Amino acid sequence: SNVPELKCVNVPRTVQETVHEEECSTEYDQECTTRYETKCEPVMEKKCTTNTEAQCEVVNESECETVQDEVCEDVLERKCNVVNDRRCFNVPKQECSTVSNRKCSTVYATECNNVVKQVCEKVHYTEQCTDVLTQECQEVPKEECNDVQERKCETVEVEECETVPKTECSDVSSRQCRPFARQECRDVPQQKCVQVPKVECQELNRQSCSEVPVQDCQ
Repeated sequence: SNVPELKCVNVPRTVQETVHEEECSTEYDQECTTRYETKCEPVMEKKCTTNTEAQCEVVNESECETVQDEVCEDVLERKCNVVNDRRCFNVPKQECSTVSNRKCSTVYATECNNVVKQVCEKVHYTEQCTDVLTQECQEVPKEECNDVQERKCETVEVEECETVPKTECSDVSSRQCRPFARQECRDVPQQKCVQVPKVECQELNRQSCSEVPVQDCQ
């Protein structure tokens, strides 16, 4: 029920001075109650189930077999032989011989000669000269030669040769073959099937209900 209630507020008014007067008005309080009602509405619901089904496809599978074959190649083979080789080289040797050489030397001999020299002297303040026989000697060089036998040697190059064994090698090509196993494959079509999951769904109608609040006011 609505019950009147008196509420008052102060409102300022401007006069020669500000005074506060009490102004009153009547307001009504509303009383409400809350209750719940069940509300239903149709909805669509999807229901799914999972099953399996066979899925097949054609695939190529490789089938192989071993085939015997022969592979050949040219191989270089080194062959060697021992041969005689003549080698020559120069060897220094000393050769000597006797030769006659004429050797000369200078010798000195004393040779004297008679010479007349004038000798002067003063006698009673008078110079008197006389011839005097004297002998003058001097060293005179002379060349003396003799034949001398001498041994003369010199180094000469003499060729000497010898036979030595030598290995001579050469590469010889030869064809060699060997058995060879290889795989020979081919594609063979085959059908392969696998079980795969399959989801099946359907739409179902159902009622969806819920509690809804409702206010009652007086």
